[in-house]
Amino acid sequence: MRDNCIAWNSLIDARDWAEALAVPRCEVGIDWWGRSLQQPFRFAIGHDARSLVYVAEVPRGASPVRRNEHGAFVGDLAEPETGADTAELYVRSTDGRYFEIHVSPDGAWWYMDFVGYRDRRPVRIPEGVEVRVSGSEQSWVGAIRLPLNQLGFRFDASVRVQATLALCSGSTPVYITSAGAPGFEPDFHDERCFVKCVRSA
Repeated sequence: MRDNCIAWNSLIDARDWAEALAVPRCEVGIDWWGRSLQQPFRFAIGHDARSLVYVAEVPRGASPVRRNEHGAFVGDLAEPETGADTAELYVRSTDGRYFEIHVSPDGAWWYMDFVGYRDRRPVRIPEGVEVRVSGSEQSWVGAIRLPLNQLGFRFDASVRVQATLALCSGSTPVYITSAGAPGFEPDFHDERCFVKCVRSA
């Protein structure tokens, strides 16, 4: 993972991202069912007064996905039939509202707002989103920064989050969540997978 560590550092050492990323890296070594990963999934989640940042280090070679004119995902590319790999972040408030962000290895991204369990509401594509990616045939790192004023979401001590991977480019999909091995059928939207780990700088 040496090359990937270099890529990670080149992304998060950028001066204008430093405050939002003044948080430690987290690591997951098992998939949804508790099976050991050959290489761990590493991620960082941070925010400051202006923006939310998510960085994911994915232990798998990049699989390309299509972008639309906005650079966002054409659809929900975490679904197995699309054959895509995505790093995802879910952020949930105490009232049950949450949003979902995807980052792909080619720099495409996707965003959706939910008012309840899988209950989407119409959203406009947030402005001012920045995405950075770097990687190799073995692994990739993706980082996304979203202005908080574009999300309309209050960040405080009650916010719960979940970092995930949906690796669907292989013959068998692999699902990984920061919740570890939840013990029920894979469902990143299940509130039991969300934990308190967003920390401000």
